[in-house]
Amino acid sequence: MINYNKPVMQLVWDQINRDNPQLKKPLNATNVALLQGPLTNALRDGRNSRIVVNGLQGGGYSGKMDIYYDRLNLSQYFKGVSVPVKVPYRATSYRDIIDRISAACGLVLTADDLTYPDSQFAMITVATGDRTVAIKSDNPAFTGHIPISFIREEPSFADLYHTTETGAWEPMDVYSTVYRLDWSMYTQQIINIPMGTPLRLNSNSYMTQFIAALSAWSGIPFTIGNAATDNPYDLYGYVATRNNNPGLDPDMRGEYNYCVKLTPPEDMGNLRRPFFLHFGPKNNVAYLAQEKDVERYARYMRFRETSSNSMSVTLYQNEYVLTRAESPETADDLTGSPYGTRYCTGSIRRLMQHAFPTEEMFQESIANRRRVLYHTAYTTTTSAITYQGLYRNGYQSKQMTSLYSNYCNYFIYYDPSKGGYMVYSPYSKTAPVPWYPPL
Repeated sequence: MINYNKPVMQLVWDQINRDNPQLKKPLNATNVALLQGPLTNALRDGRNSRIVVNGLQGGGYSGKMDIYYDRLNLSQYFKGVSVPVKVPYRATSYRDIIDRISAACGLVLTADDLTYPDSQFAMITVATGDRTVAIKSDNPAFTGHIPISFIREEPSFADLYHTTETGAWEPMDVYSTVYRLDWSMYTQQIINIPMGTPLRLNSNSYMTQFIAALSAWSGIPFTIGNAATDNPYDLYGYVATRNNNPGLDPDMRGEYNYCVKLTPPEDMGNLRRPFFLHFGPKNNVAYLAQEKDVERYARYMRFRETSSNSMSVTLYQNEYVLTRAESPETADDLTGSPYGTRYCTGSIRRLMQHAFPTEEMFQESIANRRRVLYHTAYTTTTSAITYQGLYRNGYQSKQMTSLYSNYCNYFIYYDPSKGGYMVYSPYSKTAPVPWYPPL
């Protein structure tokens, strides 16, 4: 029985010696040098990996040798299990939490063992979620991935009110997140709030939509009440002022025509910083949502996020799903279609193939592993209905008669000709329009 709680470069020798009892003496870094590997071709003896080593002088081995052994497949090791991991409040990348993952799994992993160590597993606003931690393909001891369910720890006083040169209050980098966004698509929600007086929920009828716009587009759970609270995201008492020439203010962005500044209450001292909402770009080019915007919104809304589309279309009924475009496999099928009609069974990959407006967009999204956000609705009928097959985007779906069906009424995808994300209803065949978080 191997103790897997070891650094990778120590563990690999245990695996090699376990699987090669015929060796005249155990292999280690003092008697052989690793020349190549791990390799997955030209295997034998039922092993999943091969390395090429060369004997070191005085170590009892000479010349090159092919050694066959089994790396631990973490996908199988944790099959059916999602490892619970508590993550620090400010952690956002896998590098930030690899020590926590290792401890929870009983392994010794570092950021160098991960395929994407600096990828964001979640914005700091996201408290819980399921993720897949991919291991580098050239890791000598492990293959596959680790499924985790993370829970973000509650912030401490130091997290929320950390010391800077000015003592500024910047929980989860709220200031820079809001500052870098183009708010033009929510101009009406911004300019209709009262200017020059402290804000509160009952300031006017536009406050609810204003807060909804701030939250949906930034991914930050802003709120507002009618009295002061300890909630760091409560904008009660902030004062809004409009600047029609931001270029004259060094704190604002000159590439915009307008900016609304939200100044915190005076009694907060320097614990909170003002927010700047820029809108109306001077070049008159409308901002189109990008992948990071779709991800930020989906995670703020806590939509389901999947790493694979091999599952059945019946799995995520009546849910919003954030995923990536994938190439269908030969065995994938679909009955009915999401385009202009309903579908019953099949794979999500085929669902996407039919849901994309064109085959070219579908293939481009596959090639670039674009994000897709979609929603399906499940329905039943009192008598069976026959849903015809349809040839669309290079695939002929099948006919099926059923009491049960689904329709896709919301499909967000990347349009390379537009340079941003669009949305339409495949079921209703609506005209695609630029996508922004709905309020």
